[in-house]
Amino acid sequence: MTFRNGLASLLRPEESVLVLIDHQPYQLANVNSHEPQMVINNTAGLAKAAKAFGVPTILTSVIAERGGLLFPQITDVFPGQ
Repeated sequence: MTFRNGLASLLRPEESVLVLIDHQPYQLANVNSHEPQMVINNTAGLAKAAKAFGVPTILTSVIAERGGLLFPQITDVFPGQ
């Protein structure tokens, strides 16, 4: 294993991946620690930053027919995915 120091130790897009799991309306039903709209806005901002920096991004959801589709604020960033 090679250890890096300084700027070389920072994350780089070519060595990163973003996985957004289950960002669906029903997942916010029991979120009491944060305002639901803030969670959506922050996640959309993260998705936009990932796209801007060319970070590969995976979107995944479960039980879309019952839990709803992914937030449009996220899917709008990655149309067709």
